[in-house]
Amino acid sequence: MNGSNSFSRRDFLASLAAFGAAGMPCLRAGPLSLKMQPIRGGAADSVLDVTRIELPVGATKPFGALHLSDTHLNFWDVGDFCGNKPRERYCARRWVRFPQALQSFYASIDYASERGLVMLHTGDLLDWNTRANRSVLARAVKGVDVHYAIGNHEYHSSESSKIPQMTHPEARRSLEGIFGASLTVSSRTVNGVNFVAYDNGEVNLREETVSGVKAEFAKGLPVVLMCHIPPVYTKRFLDNAVVSRRNILLGQGEDESAIAALPYPEPIEGRYDERTRRFYDWLRDQRQLKAILCGHTHVEERDRFSDTADMIVTGGNYEGCAREIRFT
Repeated sequence: MNGSNSFSRRDFLASLAAFGAAGMPCLRAGPLSLKMQPIRGGAADSVLDVTRIELPVGATKPFGALHLSDTHLNFWDVGDFCGNKPRERYCARRWVRFPQALQSFYASIDYASERGLVMLHTGDLLDWNTRANRSVLARAVKGVDVHYAIGNHEYHSSESSKIPQMTHPEARRSLEGIFGASLTVSSRTVNGVNFVAYDNGEVNLREETVSGVKAEFAKGLPVVLMCHIPPVYTKRFLDNAVVSRRNILLGQGEDESAIAALPYPEPIEGRYDERTRRFYDWLRDQRQLKAILCGHTHVEERDRFSDTADMIVTGGNYEGCAREIRFT
């Protein structure tokens, strides 16, 4: 390197890989005993698994976008969990479940940049909202235009009584400075199509979220919504959720019999309050709505939401999954 501050993403990635291998926080004499499940096979340079679809939305000119979800970056430093041994151990187990996350995210950035694709991310970019994760994320997206919808994991900071849980407004503020946009509702128009990202990481919607999305529809443009959790849990979604949960727990070293005893997940609609139910009823009647992009299940799927819109779920970016969408 020369004397400048030039430092490529790949250099940064290599330094973080070294940190992950040798610099996990607060490890004392003797490493933690961790079980590692391989995430994907194939050649070392085969990072991404990209699915391509075409989606008619009424664009004034066709364009492409790369849809990502569930990257699950999982870094932490001595200021995050040091001294809290159960939390250290849990985060270490999560780290070995998502070791490819940063590599996949950087590969996704390169893929989109090389092809001139709009980058759309629908949440759980972070596995935990830690100081180290925010630092890694800020460096990763510096100079990169990513339209982003917050996920439920961005609201996770700690479950320890020794370390206060970050409030949800604090969690949003901690990331809004990185992305330069509101994480309640934000929008951008591309070739006559309004991409509206809204927060459903808390499951039930706040009034400012509902009013913000409705204000975007009032602009009269075709709308593609972006959120983390699919608004409706179909049978396919629930089955995929079981597969995803099993794979993650196996990767963390959980016993197969204990995993098999876990209950089948319940549809999310039973958790909705009146405001949220009314909003989704309203949304089904909006002819401007052309698609809902989401994640959360970690498994690729496509389900119908309304007469004019599909819910399109992209698989876990931590495994290299991405979806290239040609909007027409």
